[in-house]
Amino acid sequence: MPKTKQPPKTPKRQNGAAQRRPPGSEAASAVSDSRAKPGPSPAASNGTAPASTGPGSGTVASPDPGSNGAVPTSNLDATRIIHDQRIAEQAAKLRKSLFPVLTAAALGYKEAFEPAAYEKFLERVVEDCGSPSDPIERMLIEQITLAHYRIGVLHYRSADAETIDAGKIFSSAASRLLGEFRRLALALNTYRGKTPKTETDGELKVAKVG
Repeated sequence: MPKTKQPPKTPKRQNGAAQRRPPGSEAASAVSDSRAKPGPSPAASNGTAPASTGPGSGTVASPDPGSNGAVPTSNLDATRIIHDQRIAEQAAKLRKSLFPVLTAAALGYKEAFEPAAYEKFLERVVEDCGSPSDPIERMLIEQITLAHYRIGVLHYRSADAETIDAGKIFSSAASRLLGEFRRLALALNTYRGKTPKTETDGELKVAKVG
C-alpha cells in the first residue's frame, strides 16, 4: 500500500526561551509603550502638582469669559438698536396720528369717518396755513380746527336737546367755545409775529357814562 505523507511537525517551544518576532515588531512595541505612558506635565516638571478641578477636589476652575452668563456685547448692541427703532416708530405715530384719533373721538363720528380721514384732513389744513415747520404753530392750527368742529357739534346738540334746559346748556357751551376759538386765532397770529393793528388818530377817547 502507498504511504500517506504526514504534515511536518512544528518544533515545540521550550520554556524560558525567547519567542521569535517578525521584523520591525520591536520598534512598533516601543512606539506603543511611549504613547501609553504620558510624559510629565509642565506643573510636575517644575515641582508643583497639577490642580484638580473635578468634583470634590476643592479647587475651582478659572471661569470662561464667554460662559459667565453675561450677554455678549454684540447681542446687547443689536437689542439696543431694535429698541431704539421701535421707540422712533412710536414717536412718529404720536406726532402724526394721535391727535387725529383724539379728534375723531371728540367729535363722535368714528362710524362715519375713519381716523385716517381725520389725519389727512388735518394735514391739508396745516398745508393751507402755509405748512409751518414750528410744532407749536402746527398744534395751534390743529386746536383751532378741533374747536371749530366742536362748536358745530354743540350747536347741533343744543337744537336736538329733549328739554329746554339741556338746549340752553349746550348753547352756552358753544358760545364759550366760540370765544376760545377767537382767542386761539389771535394767539396764532401773535405767535407768528402778526399783532393786530388798530387805527387811531392819536387822541385818547373816553366813553361818556351818564
